[in-house]
Amino acid sequence: MGVLDALRKSGGRTELYECRNCGLELADDGKECPHCGSEEIAHYVF
Repeated sequence: MGVLDALRKSGGRTELYECRNCGLELADDGKECPHCGSEEIAHYVF
């Protein structure tokens, strides 16, 4: 997902958490991705 797509889909949210391994958008800052188990979670602030 690109940054512009994330902003459009954010619905006014100012933060986005995303797995760097599989790209899954997470609801919050978890320790690991529930889909692939990666601990590489990106945190974007818009």
